[in-house]
Amino acid sequence: MLRDFEMELISEVPELDYCSKLICIELFICFCVCFSLQVSAIWTILLRDFEMELISEVPEPNYEDMVVGPKGPVRIRYRRKAKAAPAEAAQA
Repeated sequence: MLRDFEMELISEVPELDYCSKLICIELFICFCVCFSLQVSAIWTILLRDFEMELISEVPEPNYEDMVVGPKGPVRIRYRRKAKAAPAEAAQA
């Protein structure tokens, strides 16, 4: 069953038949899911391998952009975490 926003998308593209519209919607949803998985993987590696500290004040959100982000620059200090010795890694 289609959700309301999917029905709105279908109605906005009149030149495609119903099946083609559904394929476009499913591809768009798949793209969004894949993109979010890639971003999650990047953050996982950054948080696993680096120690990060916020230097500047916490910025206000910028609601004027299409994607909400911070207003102005955000300064952080980062340092690579020390690798565990092989004997310590085997015990963990």
